[in-house]
Amino acid sequence: MTYDQAREILVADGWQPIQKRWQDKDRECPNYLDRCKWPETQLCAETGTGPCIAFFGDIYGNTLKVHSNGTRGENSISRFYIAK
Repeated sequence: MTYDQAREILVADGWQPIQKRWQDKDRECPNYLDRCKWPETQLCAETGTGPCIAFFGDIYGNTLKVHSNGTRGENSISRFYIAK
């Protein structure tokens, strides 16, 4: 499943993207990576498969951390779990 497909499912199920401002120092996402177009993407490695981390929240205060690999081509989900 691609990140775009997973994101669509998560949003449809009530998960809201947790957005960081582009200016925030703890958001590290190089502009040339296609995954950086999503505001919930908070960290992407610039090398290798370009793994990225994104965060979503629900109405109960849970945070879902989504890991994906690849910024070109497949851009597939590698795992997601509730973050503490």
